Amino acid sequence: MSGSSSYSGGGPVYTDCTTLVIKTKLASPVRQVVDEINIGDTLSVELTPPAGPVSIMTESGKVAGSVLPIDLESLIQCISEGHEYIAKVTEINMGNCQIIIKHK
Repeated sequence: MSGSSSYSGGGPVYTDCTTLVIKTKLASPVRQVVDEINIGDTLSVELTPPAGPVSIMTESGKVAGSVLPIDLESLIQCISEGHEYIAKVTEINMGNCQIIIKHK
């Protein structure tokens, strides 16, 4: 089983990269790009080397924003191990964009 591990005071915690699901919102959303996407759209999740930020991109390669979820370390580790993720748009409200990140 592949996955990342981190220390949480009581011992290492392992993340199964294939079942990692993150509900979050775009940080620093690019308003012009967010205005072009719709609820239900699938966006790509890209790691800018060497360790972030994690950018959310449209099919045409435009950066919609980045993400800073609590489990960012796990996401970065899993992407670094070669796992691929997608972001599904769940809500858009005045430039704020909610997404769910899942394994591809």
